[in-house]
Amino acid sequence: MLWTLLERMKAIQMAGRDTIDKGGITGVWLAHRFYLVVTDPETASLFLRVCLEKDDIMQMCFKMFIGNGSITAPVHIWRPRRKILLPHFNSKNLNQFVNVFDVQSRFMVKQLRSAVGAGSFSLYNHISTCTLASIFETALGGKIKDYYCYVDIQRLLKFIEKGLDILAIRGFQPWLYPDFVFKLTASFKTMTNIKEFIDNVARQIFAFKRKLVEENQNKEVQSESNQNMAEKFKPLLELLIESSGGKLKYTDIEMQEEFVVLVVAGTDTSAVATSFTILMLSQFPDIQEQVYSELKEVFEDSTRVTTAGDLARLKYLEVVIKETLRLYPPVPIVMRRVESDVILPSGITVPSDCGVVVNIWALHRDPRYWGEDAEQFRPERFIDVPLKHPAQFMPFSHGPRNCPGTQYAMTAMKTVLATLLRNYRIIPARKSTSSIPGQPLRLKFKLLMKDVDNFMVELENRN
Repeated sequence: MLWTLLERMKAIQMAGRDTIDKGGITGVWLAHRFYLVVTDPETASLFLRVCLEKDDIMQMCFKMFIGNGSITAPVHIWRPRRKILLPHFNSKNLNQFVNVFDVQSRFMVKQLRSAVGAGSFSLYNHISTCTLASIFETALGGKIKDYYCYVDIQRLLKFIEKGLDILAIRGFQPWLYPDFVFKLTASFKTMTNIKEFIDNVARQIFAFKRKLVEENQNKEVQSESNQNMAEKFKPLLELLIESSGGKLKYTDIEMQEEFVVLVVAGTDTSAVATSFTILMLSQFPDIQEQVYSELKEVFEDSTRVTTAGDLARLKYLEVVIKETLRLYPPVPIVMRRVESDVILPSGITVPSDCGVVVNIWALHRDPRYWGEDAEQFRPERFIDVPLKHPAQFMPFSHGPRNCPGTQYAMTAMKTVLATLLRNYRIIPARKSTSSIPGQPLRLKFKLLMKDVDNFMVELENRN
């Protein structure tokens, strides 16, 4: 399995480099379907703005996992849902979420005490657990322990990981595309069990939360302190339930689908991005010390909680995260279907019914836009020179169907990393191929791009 995962990522890398060499666009056949591979930002921006339908392969893979969740939903389903969802990722709500991120980060730091000085270990499971707990609390409200009767957190993480593995296997094996063939495999039965487990968790939690929201709304109507209550923290799901009346309405099934999207997409992508940043900080101790100096400037020697104002001041940490996302975007490719003819800037007409693969991994390494040192980890590039094109950096995709939770993810990552680095120094794992400074990481692909060695590091106490 490991060799296969490595080869998948190598295929993406080779196709990306070949496309760069040929001017930013090439064509390949996958079974009976023709795909354009794109690494040029201008061309990629055009496709991602006008081709809003997700490619058949993506819909096939994710349909069984998340139903019509907004990641791959057809445009007629996605558009009205996004109108409801997007306003809730505003700065006011995000600022309220910072306290949740801080609490979960502090709990993770305590859990990591036993790993200090104990040699190499994988930090990924700790990060993903912290991320999932934060998503539960910001999406649902309350404490993560309140939901233990509905979900086994570690089992849910394992199921998400296994589900993504199966989807990646199917995506790279065209003979499994027909449903009647896939249903004959053991993977189909496993995937069915995973989906039933996740759907059951979502269904129970949603029913519980809708009842609480309705009860709270009745209390607020009778209360004389509505103004004060309006300032209280409200989780995403509660906001969606309140705003889903009138013409814009989520059904119970739709709400469950979007919750599953938050759990599946939000947990793994944020955890992967945070873990890659931690690896980079371990490889480049000078950069890690610059981040720590910034943290000392903002927090001094205090152990106080992190606030939204603190995060706004962590400018260097932010560019370190961005540079990590440039070299190691968790989602290295995005795929779209061409519904009607598209005329490229070059004048070439792309006919309908073909597919488009935007190779983000390669687009982020194009020397024409990033310079001859495009392969090097240099956070200062996001300070020194403005972007030449708005689509040359798209770790969260681009255009109308980009990730609505971009700022949510950045806020969560900055909080986790700030809390971790205030307490521990991260050093390279002694038995890892990802510990050599300046050497590209060995990568594998299973819908998300991950480190082959599963993000191994070592920890030392700061004090």
